[in-house]
Amino acid sequence: MLLRPFVDDDLADRLDLAVVDADRAGRTVLQATARFHHPAHVAEWADPAVDDDLTAVIDVLLRGLGAR
Repeated sequence: MLLRPFVDDDLADRLDLAVVDADRAGRTVLQATARFHHPAHVAEWADPAVDDDLTAVIDVLLRGLGAR
């Protein structure tokens, strides 16, 4: 799968993540962060709160991926 390189076993080891299914984790990360990288959301990027929102999403993702 195309997303596997972003959440593969090597990356999981380097980030100290407990990723069981890299394909599923990759899809989840992509879907959870689409607002921050998909061009359809470009107007939202000017919102002053977008940095805080991204930080919150990253925190939840890291907890959900099992950061040790």
